[in-house]
Amino acid sequence: MHPLLKPSSGISFLPADSFSHFHTARMKTTALLLATVTLLLTTASAQAQVAPRRPDQARIRQGVRSGQLTRAEAARAQAQQADARQARQAARADGVVTPAERQVVRREERQADRVLYRQKHDAQTRRIR
Repeated sequence: MHPLLKPSSGISFLPADSFSHFHTARMKTTALLLATVTLLLTTASAQAQVAPRRPDQARIRQGVRSGQLTRAEAARAQAQQADARQARQAARADGVVTPAERQVVRREERQADRVLYRQKHDAQTRRIR
């Protein structure tokens, strides 16, 4: 305790209620700050867990340009990507991504990745003009 606030010193610059009011206000401020930080971190982590996957569109474009993907294969791959994107948006819709929603999103993304890989590495090719 601060020497000026000791009851035995007889001299005090702050009345007893003033100190308790200061202490209560500081605790409220700390609690509010902690709650705000927790909310922000929770929201940020939920967003990070189902982040968009932009490289897949680049993989599709590259496959079409190189002739690894036919136009029909590219359309199927883009439809798979759209399904994964829709699952991601549905999971984020309420602001909380549950473990079950995260599992659905990851399953859709893995399936889209597998389809794209198989289509790029199959024997079908497109002639480049």
